[in-house]
Amino acid sequence: MFGSAPASAALKKRFRTLTPASLLIYSFALLIVLGAAALRLPECQNTPVGWLDCFFLSASAVCVTGLATVDPSTAFNPYGHAALVALMQLGGLGLLTFALLAFRIIGAQLSLTAHSALADSVLTKDAAAEFRDIFGKIVGLVLAIELVGAAWLAAARYADGETAGSAAWQGIFHAVSAFCNSGFALWSDSLASQSAVFCVGVALLIFIGSIGHLAVAQIFVRLAWWRTPRRRNYFSYNTRVVLTVSWLLIAAAALMFRFDGNFDGFHALFLAISTRTAGFVTGDLTALTAAGKLWLIGLMLIGGGPGSCAGGIKVTTFAIWLATLVATLRNRAEIVFMGRQIPALLSGRAHKLLQFCLLWIIAGTLILTTTEADADLLTIIFEQVSAFGTVGLSLNFTPQLSDPGKAWIILSMFLGRLGPLTIALSLAPARPVNFTHPEGNIMIG
Repeated sequence: MFGSAPASAALKKRFRTLTPASLLIYSFALLIVLGAAALRLPECQNTPVGWLDCFFLSASAVCVTGLATVDPSTAFNPYGHAALVALMQLGGLGLLTFALLAFRIIGAQLSLTAHSALADSVLTKDAAAEFRDIFGKIVGLVLAIELVGAAWLAAARYADGETAGSAAWQGIFHAVSAFCNSGFALWSDSLASQSAVFCVGVALLIFIGSIGHLAVAQIFVRLAWWRTPRRRNYFSYNTRVVLTVSWLLIAAAALMFRFDGNFDGFHALFLAISTRTAGFVTGDLTALTAAGKLWLIGLMLIGGGPGSCAGGIKVTTFAIWLATLVATLRNRAEIVFMGRQIPALLSGRAHKLLQFCLLWIIAGTLILTTTEADADLLTIIFEQVSAFGTVGLSLNFTPQLSDPGKAWIILSMFLGRLGPLTIALSLAPARPVNFTHPEGNIMIG
């Protein structure tokens, strides 16, 4: 009792000394642990679910992935489903919330390099500087979009014969799951048995949630041009890149899926939208050819927009890499994309992020080929990229994972969700380096 005050003071001192990256990791890890404990309660389960599977589902919900080792639609009751909704919502908004709070609360403690990296990783510098103006508006906009989406989905389910209460709950669950790009559904076949109206609503929520909250805010400002005539033609360069690259990827993927796997036009377009980040399906992915599955892997690796609920390396990183490749092939020093020059520092950061992601995927593939020796290589690569990209698609392989395989996929989802921000916050060296090494020339190519 007498030691409680010193212990409390020591705890507060320890908390203040945490780096932003450590604070982010600990907060998400704690949320996963609490979520697993909630899902483990008998009151939340229809059938017994072990601790490891509860941790897997909790990590998948917090990291807005959607992979599941058990069928959540049958293994859990409405209390368990409510816990999943809470975890998805906290996980979906948590990264943006932390990034914004980092600028306000601990921004002054960051070095200039880490501060700049954080801005480029999750936000734009202008948006970061306008925290007081955008934070409340973005959270309110997110909740409003989810509410409208829930109404759409509930109306679609009610029209299909559901009771009002059941339709409302299904609308809320899938609106949160879709906007947060999580991919959990209350049916074992995902959305394969749902109406086109329901799937259209889900697809719209997926896309809106995947382009970035700041891009969504700018779009709504553009739609309300009569209220702000000075911003009638206003879109930031970041938003223009995200929207352009996203639509090009969706169009190319939809065309590919239309002629691969017997998907009609509507289902091919839905798969193209969902593949990049969400994990909802309306058909059998195993019917795709190897080429179609490789397209899926590429889309899952790219992911969505920065500052969104989506995973992957982000469409902006892909655009910068592509622009750098074109400039290199043309032997040009200037990197240009959509009429703007890309700074060399930003190009370097994008390449570092891409290299880290590829190295992790290669390492994960090697580990899973050891723990899951009976699976074919393409299925393992698909599962690894889906987990690290926080997508949630699977070739019916997740329930077959061994315990070590489940543990690795949990780690991949966790790092895939937090990776870009934690890497950005750790870019600055602990001590300045005051010397340079001599150059060495080696042969390449």
